[in-house]
Amino acid sequence: MKAAKKKINVAKVKGIHDRKDAFLKEITAREGFKVKPGMITAILNPTTKTADLYYFDAIYDRIDWRSDMAKAGYVRSVKYG
Repeated sequence: MKAAKKKINVAKVKGIHDRKDAFLKEITAREGFKVKPGMITAILNPTTKTADLYYFDAIYDRIDWRSDMAKAGYVRSVKYG
C-alpha cells in the first residue's frame, strides 16, 4: 500500500514539474525573454493578525518553515485585518 501511494505521489510531483516547465517555456516564448521562476509565500498568525512574508528565487517542492532556507527567504512581517 505504501509503495503504491508513493508511486502515485511521485507521478503527481512529476506532473506538477512538467506543467510548470511548459508554462515557463510558453511565457518565455510569448514575452521574448527568459522568465526566471520564483516563489512568494506567507505564514499567517491569526492570533496576532500578522503575516510573515518570504521570497525564494526558484521553485521548490517543499521548504521546512524552520529551516535555514526559510530564514534566508524571510522578507518581513505585516499586520492584516
